[in-house]
Amino acid sequence: MRTSNAPSTLLCALLVGACYSPNDDPAASAGSDAESSSSGNPSTTTMTGTTVAETTLSTTTADDAESTGTESSGDATSSSADGSSGPPPDPFCGDGNVDPNEECDDGEANALTAACRPDCTPASCGDGDLWAGVEACDDGEGDNVLEVGACAPDCSRVIEEKVIELGSEISDGDFGNNPVAFADSACGPGSLAMFAYPNVREAALDPFDSSRAVDWVLRPYTAYTREDGTLLWITDDTPLLGVREGAQEDLLAGVVPGCPLCINLSAITGLDDGWTTAVANSCSLWSSGSPGIEPDLGDPYSVDEFIVDGNPGFHGDCESLSFVYVYCVEQ
Repeated sequence: MRTSNAPSTLLCALLVGACYSPNDDPAASAGSDAESSSSGNPSTTTMTGTTVAETTLSTTTADDAESTGTESSGDATSSSADGSSGPPPDPFCGDGNVDPNEECDDGEANALTAACRPDCTPASCGDGDLWAGVEACDDGEGDNVLEVGACAPDCSRVIEEKVIELGSEISDGDFGNNPVAFADSACGPGSLAMFAYPNVREAALDPFDSSRAVDWVLRPYTAYTREDGTLLWITDDTPLLGVREGAQEDLLAGVVPGCPLCINLSAITGLDDGWTTAVANSCSLWSSGSPGIEPDLGDPYSVDEFIVDGNPGFHGDCESLSFVYVYCVEQ
């Protein structure tokens, strides 16, 4: 008995119709199926691709923004640190620049002991502060004076006392081969003879001008006294006794106290008036004991003829001198 296949065919047709459309492209469908087979889940693959692309773009944009922001911030900070974005600071004393109304400005080196003071005025003798390495003292304006113990007017030293006295007696006018050394030998330790000799020891080459003195024994800004402490003279910048502003003045006292009952004494100085070196009446420049020639002598009792008094009197000649001495100056 033959069985009919119609119901089966109808079921198949129905099933096939449900899965197949005559308008579908079999090739496109096959390709889509192949892509799905090779890539796995098509939905997952598409989402993953989109996420990676978006993440990469987002990361790049963020990095670029962060980099740009950092550089911009750095530039702004640098500009602010350089001060280029604001006005320069106002000038002030101590900035190292000599600004208007300033006479000097050495910056951090400004000091009371330096060349430029903290108020940007230059250091000077009389400002009352010790300029290190330049001034020996500074008592202030009006106090740097010619007084014992005071600071000298040029701030070079404190005025000290030195003694002038007579040395040992000289017997004739021949001082040997070295007259200066011979005169010094008549003085005690620590003293030198106030005695002039050409080119060796000279007080002045021009009258009252000690600027070219040679090995001279008097010092500027020094108080000279005699043995009993009596003040004779305080020198200024010209180290000559009794000299002020290029002229001779009287000493305050004689080197030797007056003594009416004493034998008068005399001193060999080798000087003419004006403190220049004597050539005439000098026992042939103190190298000869010739008789009949009287040397020029000073009067140690006198305040104005202590260098040369012009009247040697009974003190003798170059061959034989008596009661004749040299002035010895404490150094």
